[in-house]
Amino acid sequence: MRSLFFWAMATLTCILSLSGPIQAATRYYFHDLGSLAGGTKSEALGINDAGQVVGWSENGDTVRNHRAFLKVPGQPMQDLGALGEGNEFYSEARGINNFGQIVGAAENTHHVYHAFLKNTGQPMQDLGVLGGELGNPSHSEAYAINDFSQVVGGSTLPYNGNLHAFLKNPGQEMQDLGTLGKDLSLAFGINDSGQAVGVCGAFPTAFLKKPGEPMEDLGSLSGGDRSRANGINNAGQVVGWSATANNLIFHAFLKNPGQEMQDLGDLGGGYSEAYAINDAGQIVGVSATSVGSVSSKAVLWEKGVMHDLSNLTVNLPSGVFLYQARAINNKGWIVGQSSNERAFLLTTTTPLPLLLLLDK
Repeated sequence: MRSLFFWAMATLTCILSLSGPIQAATRYYFHDLGSLAGGTKSEALGINDAGQVVGWSENGDTVRNHRAFLKVPGQPMQDLGALGEGNEFYSEARGINNFGQIVGAAENTHHVYHAFLKNTGQPMQDLGVLGGELGNPSHSEAYAINDFSQVVGGSTLPYNGNLHAFLKNPGQEMQDLGTLGKDLSLAFGINDSGQAVGVCGAFPTAFLKKPGEPMEDLGSLSGGDRSRANGINNAGQVVGWSATANNLIFHAFLKNPGQEMQDLGDLGGGYSEAYAINDAGQIVGVSATSVGSVSSKAVLWEKGVMHDLSNLTVNLPSGVFLYQARAINNKGWIVGQSSNERAFLLTTTTPLPLLLLLDK
């Protein structure tokens, strides 16, 4: 017994003292989230700190085979419906906050897409459009919601049809966030301080909009003149993509407050994009693996290093890889879509040798 104890302690000390990739790499456990009844394809687009996941799934309908879903741990995938009644109406959920409030876009009874907010146990709420409906129907879509129920997205204007980024505070009308003097804008992310990020213009420019301040042009990486911001965390760190090398290469970027954009590189294919960043600074997205390849891989940037998430996942089915990672929560759990066009969830795991020792 004494020798077994000393062997276990010596092994534990060895594990904890290891250097290099074995110690540095986070390990993940793969969960196929499936799809709604009648469907085969799905994609996860958002996750909160409770592990609740939202996105879209086929539902088997022959007219509008695309529905918003909520997946709560331990429960079947739930069809969130649409603003119009019946399975023939389209919907897609893009974001969820830590109180379970969900936002996205859904068809209303006129088959026009409007931004929605869904509170737990309540029907979808139509968030309307900028300026209200005047003549031709306008459309809107919501992409993100923070823990203060502030929603961002985009809406067409009733008088000219141009698309503008909006912010919607609880109990208030949509607020037009502007366009940096360009023809259009769209907001994709918001943090708990009310800082919103997105893109302006047909030749895209990433923006940051702080409460009470003018919209800020975030610029681009060296050699490029196009960019897009997709996400922001509570420290004000912004991620997205930017052109570089005379607009021939597009790379994911990280922009820390008060600093220039940082090029996050790629897996060798000349393209990468960052979709989300958590409060620990972990970033998820996608990268091409070879020039000219149509296949991309879900990636994680952690402590300045890019990882192919498929290589960090312990139980991927044979022949399946992680295609893109769309969101990450503050536990480090990641959601996205796998190569077989199914929504996935990655949860963190403890290395097996350490688990065996701690279980004794």
